[in-house]
Amino acid sequence: MSPGLFDQMKECAGRERYSFAKEVFERYTDCAMLRLLFEDGTFESCAEDAGFRDFVMMATERFVKKLCNDEKYSEIGPVIEDCLWVLSKYPKHRQTEDFISFCDKFAKALVPFILRANDTNRMANILLPLSSEDTPGINVLRARVADTLIQANKDGIRQNRGEEDRDAWPPLRVGFLIGVSMRQIPVNNFTQFLAMLRTGDDDVFREALGGYLLVTLWPAEVVVSQIAEVEELTRPT
Repeated sequence: MSPGLFDQMKECAGRERYSFAKEVFERYTDCAMLRLLFEDGTFESCAEDAGFRDFVMMATERFVKKLCNDEKYSEIGPVIEDCLWVLSKYPKHRQTEDFISFCDKFAKALVPFILRANDTNRMANILLPLSSEDTPGINVLRARVADTLIQANKDGIRQNRGEEDRDAWPPLRVGFLIGVSMRQIPVNNFTQFLAMLRTGDDDVFREALGGYLLVTLWPAEVVVSQIAEVEELTRPT
């Protein structure tokens, strides 16, 4: 997006920003537009509008598809993380069935990015917002991300990589990469997400805990206690 249009969009918010984005969408494809649809209260003020939700989905699918296939791939990660944080903080009392359905569709649209998140920065873009307080919306996002990563682990290679690209697969396994990417936040904040991993694939769950334990900067005694708590809370019944 050109600096002039970006500044114009930044100057407005809410429905005015949404209307402006629709006007320029076909001409500009900078993923900064997606971030602006979530920032400054715009998402919260427009989220109950089905047309707005559809527009956000169209923008998300377009930017993810475009940027996951060119050299600007790294630009979309921080934008996705900011959007996920907004969704994770959306007021619980306003989380209708339409909002929960939107969260599921949004997570599905992120699958191409998730499957190419082959370093800790990109994985963290996806995982850190999942540490938020439990809500119906964030749990739908957690479930979709967990299912995608478990499948990625089973496949052994990322989507859209041919046989000749197998060497591009990172040396870390998916579970270990998950754990390393969560290191900035206390591990027990991820209990619900880790429980979903454990239900789907216990090996991925244990590798995630091992990766976290290896690299986290939190005091060892605190981490060991938190991991024991997570182990107990996620134990299959």
